[in-house]
Amino acid sequence: MTQKYIAMYMQPEQWTDLRRYHYSNKRNNYGIGENQEIVYPALRRPYNLYAPYWIDGLTETEKENTWIQRINYDPETEEKYNRAELERLGAYKNYKWLRVPMIWAQDYGVRSSLTEE
Repeated sequence: MTQKYIAMYMQPEQWTDLRRYHYSNKRNNYGIGENQEIVYPALRRPYNLYAPYWIDGLTETEKENTWIQRINYDPETEEKYNRAELERLGAYKNYKWLRVPMIWAQDYGVRSSLTEE
């Protein structure tokens, strides 16, 4: 996976893998599969994250497991034309929305359908 990360650097699909494997690294100790294999052993979260949004008030364990899962919605389109849906999802002007895992990246059994809340 490290070689795939290098080869696909700055490509959206590379980020999909990071999220799918829950940013598995030796610091957060999140193993994947039966053998609990660490996918990206040396991966570390960037130090330049905006602390009030990302790490202030979190325990050390929470800090190691707090990664960006989504990108912000465009305020020039989504907030103007689809605000009701953003409010329904809890995404409107909510920075914590960026931490919510995508449906396909949640642990097995967490969600059983795409329409379930």
